[in-house]
Amino acid sequence: DDVTSRLPKCLDGSLSVTEATALYNAEWRKGFTESCFKHLLVQEKTMLWIVSPKQLEEILPLPSLTYTLGNACPGDPYSKLKGFKLYDSVSHKELGDKQVVLVRVCVPDTVQLKSEGRKRIDPKTVCVHDADTHAWWVFNPQLIEPLYVCKMQWSAPSGRTWVSSAPVPCPDDVAEKMEEELKATALHLHGCPGRDGRAGPVDKIKVLSVQEVRNARLWDSYVDRRREIEENRKEKNLGEIQPVRPPAPQVDSSVNECLLWHGTKKEYIDKMIDEGFDDKVASLRGLYGPGCYFSDQSCKVRQYTGDSDVIYIFLCKVLLGDPEYIKEKPPRDTIIRKPSGTYDSIIANTEKNGGPAGQQHREFIVYEQRSVYPFYIIEAKWPPK
Repeated sequence: DDVTSRLPKCLDGSLSVTEATALYNAEWRKGFTESCFKHLLVQEKTMLWIVSPKQLEEILPLPSLTYTLGNACPGDPYSKLKGFKLYDSVSHKELGDKQVVLVRVCVPDTVQLKSEGRKRIDPKTVCVHDADTHAWWVFNPQLIEPLYVCKMQWSAPSGRTWVSSAPVPCPDDVAEKMEEELKATALHLHGCPGRDGRAGPVDKIKVLSVQEVRNARLWDSYVDRRREIEENRKEKNLGEIQPVRPPAPQVDSSVNECLLWHGTKKEYIDKMIDEGFDDKVASLRGLYGPGCYFSDQSCKVRQYTGDSDVIYIFLCKVLLGDPEYIKEKPPRDTIIRKPSGTYDSIIANTEKNGGPAGQQHREFIVYEQRSVYPFYIIEAKWPPK
C-alpha cells in the first residue's frame, strides 16, 4: 500500500502494486544525493520508468545507472541524446508487458519544455518535459534513484480489475439507483406524445438487473479518442471546449464527456458489448444521418426498445467534444454524415430550448464509434404506452 500511494497518476483508471522489490544501491544513492546539492533543486518527483525485463537484468547489477539503446523509443525526438524517458502520469496501455521501476527524480531549475524546440537542447539542460504526453527525458543518470521494481495491476474507473470483456452483475443498490435515474430523467411522466409515444408512465418502471460492461479493447479506443479530441484542439488552436448547454450529466466538462441513455433490443446487446456502437452500419433513416444516437431523457430511448414489457437500455459514456447545435431539421433528401467544420458531435435541443421546430426530446449524435463506451446495460420492466 505504501508503494501504491507513491505511484504517479494513471490516466485511464487506477494502478496498484501487487508485488514490489526494493532497490537499494549505495552508489546510486550517493550520486543522487550529490546531484541534489549540485543542482538547484526545485522539486523532487516520483515517476515511472518503463523498461523491458531484459533491460532490467542488464541495468540492476551495475554500480551506476547506464543508458542503454533499448531505452529509446522509435520516433522519440531525444533518442539519440541518450536520456532516460520517465513518466509523471501514465496510461495502462503504455505499460504492456514491460517492467515498471518506481524512481525518485531530482528535478532542477534547468528544465526545458518540449515546445521550446525538439532538436536543439541547451547544453545546460538536464531535463526536458513534454506536458502533452506526461514524459520527461533526464540526461543525467545521477538525478535518478530507482526505488522499487513493481508488478502492477490495472483497474477500471469503477475500481474493479477487468479480467475479461464479459459483463458483470452489479449490486442491488446500483439497480435501485438506476431505477431512480430512469424515472428522474423522463421528460414525460405519463407517457410521450406523437411518434415518440412508445414510453408508458414512468411510475411503472422496475429495474430488474444492471450489468457493468468491462471491455478493455473498447475502453482503450475510447481513451485514444479522448486524447485525439484534446490534441486536435491544441494543434488547431481552437481554444477550450464550452460545456454543453443546457447542462447534461457530465463526467468531464473539458471534453464534454457525458452519461447518456441509449435504448436497444435484446438481440443486439451481445454484439454491442463485444464490438461497441458501430457507426458504419447505422441506419441512413436517422433524422440526423447515420450516427450513434443518445438522449439524457429516458423516455426518448424507450422508443427504440421494442414493444415488450421488458426492455434494455445502455447507460453510456459519450465524448461530445465541441458540439454543433442544430437549429433546423435537415431536408428529407439531405443525409448528415458528420458535423460541419471542426465540430465533434451534434446536439438537437428541444424546440423549447432553441432546437429544431417539433423536436420533442433532446438528442445527442456522434459519428465516431470510439466516442462511445457502453458503461452499463440495464434490464427493466417498462410497459409501453
